[in-house]
Amino acid sequence: MLRRFLRLAIVANEAVVTGQRKPVGYQQILTGALGSAVKLTIPTITVPGVQPGQAVAQTVLNVPVGYAVIQNSGTVAVRWRDDGVAPTTGIGMILNPGAELDYEGDPANLQFIQTAAGGQLEVSLYL
Repeated sequence: MLRRFLRLAIVANEAVVTGQRKPVGYQQILTGALGSAVKLTIPTITVPGVQPGQAVAQTVLNVPVGYAVIQNSGTVAVRWRDDGVAPTTGIGMILNPGAELDYEGDPANLQFIQTAAGGQLEVSLYL
């Protein structure tokens, strides 16, 4: 009984993001951008930097994103890689239409390309 209670159900088209994650951004990547390898846009914050005897300077920092939910809402497959090499229309991991990629790590390393016209990605970024 306990085993059945603790087992996660596998349900088609269902995503689970824990309440412990803080959302920090959303991005939609349309088919026009996916015609060549594209990276995610990581949110930034601007902080003032004050040093004695110097003018106030601003510093732009990337938000430390550690988790991304990426859904292919297009009509064709999209390929992706996270090893620093750009995917091509024939090389890379496949994300089929309607499929979702839950990525834990540094999403700044992700790159995407559509296999033909019609790709579209919906991306939610979390701390």
